[in-house]
Amino acid sequence: DEGAAGLRQVHADPDVYLIDDFLTPAECDSLVAAARAKGLERSPVAYAGWTADAKELLSLAAGGPAAWYAFPALNSGLSAMGAGDVSAVDVFGAVLGAWASGMAVSCVGVGAWLAWRRRGLSELRTSESTTLYGGAEGGGDDALVERAEALLRASSDRFEAPTVIRYAQNARLAPHFDANRAAGDEDAARGGQTLATLLCYLNDVPPGAGGRTRFGRIGVDVDPQKGQALLFFPAGADGQFDERTEHGRAQRERCVRSPRVRARPRAHARRA
Repeated sequence: DEGAAGLRQVHADPDVYLIDDFLTPAECDSLVAAARAKGLERSPVAYAGWTADAKELLSLAAGGPAAWYAFPALNSGLSAMGAGDVSAVDVFGAVLGAWASGMAVSCVGVGAWLAWRRRGLSELRTSESTTLYGGAEGGGDDALVERAEALLRASSDRFEAPTVIRYAQNARLAPHFDANRAAGDEDAARGGQTLATLLCYLNDVPPGAGGRTRFGRIGVDVDPQKGQALLFFPAGADGQFDERTEHGRAQRERCVRSPRVRARPRAHARRA
């Protein structure tokens, strides 16, 4: 809703907006208190895009290491066939078997690399978080969701369960993407691609003191202000991944409330 109160654009293409006074100070405090009462735990880190990485690596392996495995079998088979010792079918079978052995070894290597990558990603985010589901647990979360529905003109059954996230003074959040280049495979049951992210800042951080949200690829920095919301679009309306929306966090303690909007209603969605 481009006519929403307090909405202002801070960057175009990709579009980034700030919404002043999206939450009242009392609502911010209530959400923080509810999150602390429920308890915050180390934030989970999903390896978004692992299926795309696996497909790419296996494709490279099929034409590289696996082919190297098959080449000696092909060379010796052609020599034997020239001498009349074996048939073309025998050579094909030997080459295929060698290639399959090479692919098996490659699959083990790809699996090990994916596991290493997953462990590495978990070290890039050291925040604490918890999910509130509205009602008595939500600490004012229902009002936030209603405003988000009006702002985004989207039903809450397309929202991820909003999460309160606490970044302590030395917590890390490396630059990352909210969209998933493999959303069609990995996020189908969760409503597909992430089309919009709405960050609601629950505490103040003085300008220049750190804690800002930084979009490094487009040169946009946002210093958190209590009650303010940040809206951006990790993917286009067609679900196309937009790498320009990569963002991270500069060091400083802050709390945020983070609903995301999926391309379609989530399976077994709850009102968040």
